[in-house]
Amino acid sequence: MRAELEPLFLEARVDLVLSGHYHNYLRTTPLINMTVAGSGEAPVYITVGTGGATYHEEPIRADAGQWVAAQDVEWGFLLVETANSTALRATFRSNALGGAVKDEMWIRR
Repeated sequence: MRAELEPLFLEARVDLVLSGHYHNYLRTTPLINMTVAGSGEAPVYITVGTGGATYHEEPIRADAGQWVAAQDVEWGFLLVETANSTALRATFRSNALGGAVKDEMWIRR
C-alpha cells in the first residue's frame, strides 16, 4: 500500500497522514520509503487507535528505529489544531491523566 500511496503523498506535498485501527499510538519522523527525511520533505505518519478496547499492550514497533518519533500503548486521543494558516499542532493526550499531553508535534509551512 505504501508503494502505491507514497508517491501521491509526495507529489501533493502531504504533511500529515492520519490512520487508526491498530490500538496503539505511533508517530513517525517525516519518511520517504521508510527512511528519515528532512522536515517538510515528506509526510509524518500518525497511527492513533487508542480510544477503544485494549488489544495490544506492546508498542507497534518494538524495534523502534530512527524513524519512530513517539509511541504509546495507553488509552488517549489525538488533538489536531491549526495555530494559523502556516502552522498545525498535534498532541496525543492521555485519558488516564485527564487529557495531559504525552506527545506533541508541530508542522510549519
